[in-house]
Amino acid sequence: RSARDERELRGVEIDIIELVELHASSVDAHEFASAEYVEALSFQNFKNTWRTRAFSNVHLGKLQQQTYNAFVQSAYDAALRFARTGTTLATRVTGAYTLYALYETQLVGPTVRIYICPPALDAMKALIADAIDIGVHAVPKCMKALFDSDAFVLGTRDVTKTALTRM
Repeated sequence: RSARDERELRGVEIDIIELVELHASSVDAHEFASAEYVEALSFQNFKNTWRTRAFSNVHLGKLQQQTYNAFVQSAYDAALRFARTGTTLATRVTGAYTLYALYETQLVGPTVRIYICPPALDAMKALIADAIDIGVHAVPKCMKALFDSDAFVLGTRDVTKTALTRM
């Protein structure tokens, strides 16, 4: 399969992977839990990476054959995967920030909510605790904003019947 075919198939997921890995590796370049590390994990630092990579336009990248809901949920899934199972705290935090930023930058229209399963929800709670332990307070603030706006739907997407659809 060519890179172009893969991009057509996974489009926004590849963009999310590149964003999270780039940002997390820049954070991981600092000594863990140092003042520089905590500063690098700030939401403002993430926001600068988001802007540099022109992710404010991510929602305009929907492929023609996709519905907008499926497109956004694919982006959520990619970000949530990092927030849930990232190998470093920086990767998990960057995944959580990406999830928040994707939700907050949706186009005008019905808001697409984030499908989350109970183990992922538990992982998000653990991430919040880990972030608080080293003084990264933007993570709980972002997650609280998502919870307060009813961003999460407990469940999973229906990917068994028709590709690119949601429950």
